[in-house]
Amino acid sequence: MYSCFIMAQSQISRTLRGRSERERISALLAQEHFSSRSALSRRVCEEFCFLDPKGQLQISTCLKALTSLARQDPDIQLPLLSSPVIDNSPRLLADGVSEPLEVPSHPSRIQYLDLMLVDTPDQRSLWNTLIQGEHPHGLTTFVGCQIRYLIGSAHGWLGAVVFSSSSRRVAARDRWMN
Repeated sequence: MYSCFIMAQSQISRTLRGRSERERISALLAQEHFSSRSALSRRVCEEFCFLDPKGQLQISTCLKALTSLARQDPDIQLPLLSSPVIDNSPRLLADGVSEPLEVPSHPSRIQYLDLMLVDTPDQRSLWNTLIQGEHPHGLTTFVGCQIRYLIGSAHGWLGAVVFSSSSRRVAARDRWMN
């Protein structure tokens, strides 16, 4: 057992590349069953006493080091991934959004105009689909805090808008909103 100490990822990687440390990891893999890579990482952190400044196990950092080590050392066989890789791409509506019908030429004649805060997954998919189809740059990534709205009416969905953290202190927008 090692004495506990705080390490950066590069230090954990260097430590685990040592011959005796690799042998110990191989022994752990042979002696114990790990249901996931995270479980193995937790056990390695306990074995080598890898802690962060708060005294918590450095599971994520250790997992990165173990993944790198497994690519270089054929004796280190990590457990299979327990879940498929998560697709973080934005959700879109499969059928797209219907074109609004009979939209008057003057905005004052639009019936039941509504500005709706996006706060459900279904509304988020609708918002993503509208932006993907109508924005000149398509669906892009926004940085920082955001608030999203859908613009609806009796005629159908008319648009979508987002305010991101970069627009929180724009004088022209603030005057317009007041």
